[in-house]
Amino acid sequence: MPKYRFRKVYIVCQDNQIFGRVTMNNFYQNEEDCKQVAKYKLRQATEDAKYEWHKNKPIPKFATHGFYLVHESLFDELLKNSSK
Repeated sequence: MPKYRFRKVYIVCQDNQIFGRVTMNNFYQNEEDCKQVAKYKLRQATEDAKYEWHKNKPIPKFATHGFYLVHESLFDELLKNSSK
């Protein structure tokens, strides 16, 4: 068994930011599930734009992005010196 395992997860990003107004995200194992959530969030934001208190705000864009999770010990072992 390998020492480390990489796991790919999908995240709905708002305006190409992993963390937007909130500091919490849901990870999805299935890309299609994540895309459905992104469509729902876009539809909800478009409907909210009809209300007076949202009139002057731009409609956020939602997209699905895939990321690999790296365990903290692997990061410390291999990647810490080459990251910011």
